[in-house]
Amino acid sequence: MKRYLPLIFIFTFAISGNTHFKAPIIISSTPTKYFSGLSVGFSNIENKTIINGIKFSNSNPALHLGLLIEKEFSDYFKLSLRPSVLISGDIKNNFNIENKNYSYSYSSALLEVPILFAFNFNTSKNFNGFPNYVHFGPDLIYNFTNQVVKFTGANIGYASSVPPFVRSYETGLKFGIGYDIKLKFVNFRPEMGYILGFNSLNKNTIPNLNLSEVTNNQYTFHVVLSQRMNKVIYKRIERTGPPLWEKLLGIFKRK
Repeated sequence: MKRYLPLIFIFTFAISGNTHFKAPIIISSTPTKYFSGLSVGFSNIENKTIINGIKFSNSNPALHLGLLIEKEFSDYFKLSLRPSVLISGDIKNNFNIENKNYSYSYSSALLEVPILFAFNFNTSKNFNGFPNYVHFGPDLIYNFTNQVVKFTGANIGYASSVPPFVRSYETGLKFGIGYDIKLKFVNFRPEMGYILGFNSLNKNTIPNLNLSEVTNNQYTFHVVLSQRMNKVIYKRIERTGPPLWEKLLGIFKRK
């Protein structure tokens, strides 16, 4: 250890001869036209099919977790990007044809990206019980777990696996209303919406039945916490202190 003491002292004197401590300070913080936030809520996925010319539907609950990225063009118009994940159990549907029971189910974990145009009715901070805004726009959906369909038919008696008949990529059109409640640090937005799904049938793989249409509609309730982004300007200032070797000598002198 003693052989390294000279090197330690040389290194200490070398780096501490002209010590500077730099600390950034904020000069200004200006609100921008952009918002960011988080959303959480629930969706009810309504799986609707037309089989042998007859309509059938079944409800499937899902948990919604998402982000908000929003651009404000004026006090009344905004463009909102809402990437989110829908976590649910299997999408299921039960149906009866000619007094025979059938059912199918397939896995569902959805990546959803609605691109919404929002129009504000009321820009004040007061909550009067009426919706503050409406939004609408296309909804892009990708199911990354749709690999196989479990089908139970009257002539089978047990669950059989068939190739998926629904495309992994789905599209829809979303409509909704919301309440923009401006709090001290964030905006609190309860939202209700409906997603009209388009036909996502790829190819009928159910044996002995004519499956001609499959749509997944959604009823949604989300809570969004959003905050306006700020443009922050920093300035770095320099504060020169005594060299480290002087501090060390001062400690020894006091002793």
